[in-house]
Amino acid sequence: MSYVPRFLLLLIATLSFHCTPAIRVHSARSAIASFDRYRTFAFDTAESAPNDYASSERSAEVCKRVREQATKLLEDKGYVQADGGKSDLVLRVAAGRREPAIRRPSHGVPGWLVEDEEDDFVEGAFVVDAFDTTTEELVWHGSARTAVDANRIDEERLQRAVMEVLASFPSRRSDAPR
Repeated sequence: MSYVPRFLLLLIATLSFHCTPAIRVHSARSAIASFDRYRTFAFDTAESAPNDYASSERSAEVCKRVREQATKLLEDKGYVQADGGKSDLVLRVAAGRREPAIRRPSHGVPGWLVEDEEDDFVEGAFVVDAFDTTTEELVWHGSARTAVDANRIDEERLQRAVMEVLASFPSRRSDAPR
């Protein structure tokens, strides 16, 4: 293989990676919650999609995949999933999508059509909230949002988003990855 085709392949791969829409991640934890006392977790069904989002035909599947990956990540952090009994934490996962707000310029040129690439995007989001089961207080919140394909779930991007969101979830043991 010559230098030029290798260079082109590298350029295409680099551009493809950088053209992927960003995943916006947010997390926060309670300043007064003591995560040292939490050992077990369970999942609860969220009653609706995240605020300002609507449930879609893929929301339940996204929630299922987020729960599956969150289980693995939390176990890696030293937590144990409760089997039918009472848990220390209950996690609620919600997912939805929305058409992003389109911003139109106020100064159009007569005879020209305004084209905005945001017209093509659907934004998807998921939220993970962790509650102390004794106090029922929210102790940790994480969310991710990004442009999504309305027709399919991008498994790789979803996994990356879940990993990024739960990266800030406190570990139970010092040797667990942070």
